[in-house]
Amino acid sequence: MNLREKNPRLSEQTHFMNTFFFERLCQKGKNGISKEKNLDGILKWTAKLDLFKKNYIIIPINER
Repeated sequence: MNLREKNPRLSEQTHFMNTFFFERLCQKGKNGISKEKNLDGILKWTAKLDLFKKNYIIIPINER
């Protein structure tokens, strides 16, 4: 049983990002400055999603 079947309300309040989202977020921006996050690279991942309407955003991180 998945979350949508078990608890539809919680499912609507939660978004699970792809495992590569954090890696893309931490990449350098177009200008190569390491302090600037890759905002352009992640805008496509959230273009069809309003994250501010979600109560929970799950971002899995795999460091190895």
